Amino acid sequence: GLCPLTRSEFLHHISQITVLLGLKPFKGHGIHIRGTLEYLLQGLPFEVVKLMGKWSRGSFQFYLCQHAIIK
Repeated sequence: GLCPLTRSEFLHHISQITVLLGLKPFKGHGIHIRGTLEYLLQGLPFEVVKLMGKWSRGSFQFYLCQHAIIK
């Protein structure tokens, strides 16, 4: 039957797919940041996204400043 992928298996498969598409391989941290930004762009509150992503206050604010299109 089906079984869930481990974190390393998931990242390995994503990396292989991105290379096949001619993109730079994604790393776990990059996927985390992209997911966070997507949730924010969809309108989820900052505090909810911060908790979901297990972000510390300082790092969360740092990435928000780096991506100032989110208001």
